[in-house]
Amino acid sequence: MDGNFFKILEFFKSQKSLKEFELVLKGNSAKKSLKRFFEESCLEGALALMLGFAVLLELEAGEEWFFLLPILSFLLPLSFNYFFQILKFEKRKREIEEQVPDALLQAASMPYSSGFANIAEYLARQRLGALSKEFEKASLEIEKGATVREALENIAKRCNSRIVERMCTLLSQGFEAGISMSLVFRETAEDLIETRTILRERSAVLAVQKLTLLFAGALLVPLVLGLLAGMVNDFDFQSFGELGVGLGEKERLGLMQAAQFSNQVYIIEYAIIASLFAAFIDSDLKKSIIYVLALLPASSIAYFIAS
Repeated sequence: MDGNFFKILEFFKSQKSLKEFELVLKGNSAKKSLKRFFEESCLEGALALMLGFAVLLELEAGEEWFFLLPILSFLLPLSFNYFFQILKFEKRKREIEEQVPDALLQAASMPYSSGFANIAEYLARQRLGALSKEFEKASLEIEKGATVREALENIAKRCNSRIVERMCTLLSQGFEAGISMSLVFRETAEDLIETRTILRERSAVLAVQKLTLLFAGALLVPLVLGLLAGMVNDFDFQSFGELGVGLGEKERLGLMQAAQFSNQVYIIEYAIIASLFAAFIDSDLKKSIIYVLALLPASSIAYFIAS
């Protein structure tokens, strides 16, 4: 049964991607297998489907909504849960990367004769957040018979971060070579701190651009279009028709409907483009899905209120 389940999943995603997502679940301490994750998402989709059918029947919606509902009920819970786990993992990874320089500086201050097990236990007791927990896991692995290299490789694999991988490589090389790596640890920590400062300054500048894009996509653009559409609807075109000027009533109605539809399409396009740019600023295109899911309802509500 499990084999067939994973074959179905591999039809949509590669085996490598599935293994990477399993590491994400383990890194988040989700305590659930990949199969359990999809089962829970499908259950949430089934509940959303039943609730959606009840709402559509109450509103007497068109047939197209009954066709779209099963697709949306399956995709939305699955997509939300997937990106929630990804974003949670990325947040944890950034927190760990923030603590890497402190870990290297503390490792550099330890006596040369200290073994890695002692250093791992020491770092596990420090206030390094999730990184302390990783060293605690490494300490337990060494107690169970794992080598220093294996324990450090497991830390790098669980964190899936180049910065953490660099730290683990330096620690591994230092203990395998049997020489003092204090100077290397300090220099690497200083480089990482300097890089982190530059990235923070860059993020502060880009944050203004991102907020401007999101504000325009959620409120400004739909409000302007909605106000213009409302003003045009309030115009009295009947007098023009009596004078024989302009379009007839049917043509005018068709033009207004086309304009309304074009406005809605433009708002959707703008929300998608703004979400992609905002995610690009965050250096994480996966976030574009979250931004789209937030902007689309907000922009639609703003447009209909204004119009």
